[in-house]
Amino acid sequence: MSESTIPPAETVAAPRAAPYTGDMDIGRPVPVPWWREAVRSWVPVLGIAAVLVFQMVSLQQQIGDLRTDFHREMGDLRDDLRTEIGVLGERITRLETLLESRAER
Repeated sequence: MSESTIPPAETVAAPRAAPYTGDMDIGRPVPVPWWREAVRSWVPVLGIAAVLVFQMVSLQQQIGDLRTDFHREMGDLRDDLRTEIGVLGERITRLETLLESRAER
């Protein structure tokens, strides 16, 4: 390439800045206290931890309710089984009595 095809630096126009990227005069940077940055970084972690704690408490309550229901159902089944065994015992006694009465005839 020859030197005559490269335009001189003064003739190259700078791109126009977009309205949202213009120079901003914000002055001196405002110092942020160290604790504020620490709080900003730990807030999401603490939020997630709080949600997990609430979930764990909820699960413990549900497990407690399920245990209570399970023990109640077991008690009901035990009572039903005792009743059925009692009825079965009465039937066996009647059958024995019936068989003995027929054997005596």
